[in-house]
Amino acid sequence: MSEMDPWERYSTDVASQMDAELHTERLGLANELRQAEEASIRLADRLAASIGNIVKVRTRGGSMVVILVRECADTWFLGERERIMTLIPYAAIATIRGLPQRCEQRAGRQSISLGSQLRRLMRSGRVVRCVLACGEEQGRITRVGQNWLELNATLVISLGQIERVDFSSPRRR
Repeated sequence: MSEMDPWERYSTDVASQMDAELHTERLGLANELRQAEEASIRLADRLAASIGNIVKVRTRGGSMVVILVRECADTWFLGERERIMTLIPYAAIATIRGLPQRCEQRAGRQSISLGSQLRRLMRSGRVVRCVLACGEEQGRITRVGQNWLELNATLVISLGQIERVDFSSPRRR
């Protein structure tokens, strides 16, 4: 059995240490890239990956809604529960359970604003129930402004205060 000379042993140790440091650095870079990719995923992307699935949402005011995700846009999503449709702005969500752990960033996001969706609802003539952190109001939407909506031509509600808007599901044949 031949013994390594001290210089050969030293260079083997240095090479091993360098390999270990390079491996650790590669793992760190891979982890950093994964985290950067996850940081680009928005709530809208995770909800879009949940279309057709049930999620459990708690709003800022503390109400809990178990809902089947039907449609998503950049700032809101629409779901259904017991023949009631519910429109929830992302800003009103405190917590949400049931989203997939992994999803892709959506390329063609819907940029339909909350106001546009509310105007669509206004045109349908449905009675809505606006749930706010401080209570709720019910009626028909008569006008929608940039950051407000009007119910029954008398009551103005700030869009920022809406936690969810409930309305009846369209009739299915």
